[in-house]
Amino acid sequence: MMAQRIETEWITVDAARTRAYAVLTDDYNPIHLDEGFAARTPLGRPIAHGTLSMAHLLRLLDGILGRDAMMVGEVLIRFRAPVYVETRVRAVVERGDADAPFELRVEREDGTVALSGSFIPGPGAEA
Repeated sequence: MMAQRIETEWITVDAARTRAYAVLTDDYNPIHLDEGFAARTPLGRPIAHGTLSMAHLLRLLDGILGRDAMMVGEVLIRFRAPVYVETRVRAVVERGDADAPFELRVEREDGTVALSGSFIPGPGAEA
């Protein structure tokens, strides 16, 4: 059985990581890559792709569950706040209850929860 709470080290979501993710996903939306464009939006500056934060979280979950992480039953994610480029974040997984065995979130260093959700392993996986 896993610990009640597991978290990653803080990582910086810098411009290089954001650009590499854009190349990997073929998502070149200027809100992620163009400072001039982003400055003219309500966000005011570039933000990381939401799925980049989600990938960081799922990598932690994979490290906890190993092969069982591939036996996905249900993943529910809510994007709550932007992760600005050059922001430090960490992923957190906490043991939940029978309805949602794993509570998930990505936190910014300022304490803001950028992403939250839950993970329910599929049939045959050990929670």
